[in-house]
Amino acid sequence: MKKELIRGSVETVILRLLGEQAMYGYEMIKTVNERTNGYFEWKEGSLYPCLHRLESEGLVVSEWREFGGKLRKYYSLTAKGAVAAREQTAEARAFCRALGSLLADSPA
Repeated sequence: MKKELIRGSVETVILRLLGEQAMYGYEMIKTVNERTNGYFEWKEGSLYPCLHRLESEGLVVSEWREFGGKLRKYYSLTAKGAVAAREQTAEARAFCRALGSLLADSPA
């Protein structure tokens, strides 16, 4: 169940992160794992297929940048991606509030 919930949120999380700043893949994985205290446990297999799909949909763009003598592929939002990030973040927050209300009122 946990994997299904996480898989359903990958796109929204990627768009949200890239709304903060351009990032390379491993940086996104590290950020997500740190901010969730390891709950999400992202791996490359979760991230890159979604990044490639978002790029083909015109929501993100990528560019190679040199950092410390190494080339890294950085991803950033397009204008269309910024709109999608705002919309999906708002939807996710509304969903979490509604789910929180349901769970708070139910006997466990």
